[in-house]
Amino acid sequence: MFDRVQYKKNAKSQLKGQWGIPILITAISFGVSIILSAPAFLSKMLDIFQTENTGNGVSIIVSGSADFLSVLNWLAIGIFSVAQIHVYLIMSASRIKITFNNFLDGLTLWIRAILSSLWYTLWVAIWLCLFIVPGLIKMISYSMMFFLVAEYPKLSIRKAMRISKVLTKGYKADLFIMGLSFLGWEILASLSCGIGMLWLVPYSLLSYTNAYRSLKQM
Repeated sequence: MFDRVQYKKNAKSQLKGQWGIPILITAISFGVSIILSAPAFLSKMLDIFQTENTGNGVSIIVSGSADFLSVLNWLAIGIFSVAQIHVYLIMSASRIKITFNNFLDGLTLWIRAILSSLWYTLWVAIWLCLFIVPGLIKMISYSMMFFLVAEYPKLSIRKAMRISKVLTKGYKADLFIMGLSFLGWEILASLSCGIGMLWLVPYSLLSYTNAYRSLKQM
C-alpha cells in the first residue's frame, strides 16, 4: 500500500535533530545554481533595456556565456540531486548521524548523475514532443531511476530506467498526488523569497526516498 502520509511522517522523524546537513547541502545546491544562472538573467535584462548606446558585442558575449552556463547549471542540478539523494538514502535506512562527507561521497557519482540526467531528459523530451499528458506520466514513471542510480553504483542507467518503470507501475497517480501535497508548502516557501525551500527540499526529497524504499518492497 502506498502511504504518502506515513512517508512524510517518517521524513519529519528522520530529520529531527539532523536538519543541519540537509539545509547546508540544499543551500550549496541553490547557491551554485543561482551563480550559474545569473548570466542568463543578465542577458534577458540587456535584451529588455538595451538602447542604441549599448554595444551589441557586450550583449552577444553575455548571451553566449549565459547559454554555456545554462548547460552547466542543468548538469549541476543533476549532480547535486543525486548527491542529495545519496544522503537521504542513508538517512532513510538507519538512524546514524549523517555528515557532510556523505554528501561529498554522493558527488563522486557525478558521471552517473550526468548520464542519468541526459537519458531521462532525452526520453521525457521525446514523449513531451509527441503528447503532453503521456510525457508528464513518463516523468513520474522514470523518476525513481535517480534513486536507483544513487543506491546501486554498478547498475546501468538504462536498466535503472527500466526498473523505475516497474517500481512506479500502478503507483503513478499516488506519486502525482504526493507531489501535489507539497504544493501549499511550495507556495509558502516562495513567499519567503525561497528561504523556506531550504527546509522544504530536504523534507520532500526524504519523503520521496521513503516512498522509493516502500515501492521496492511492493
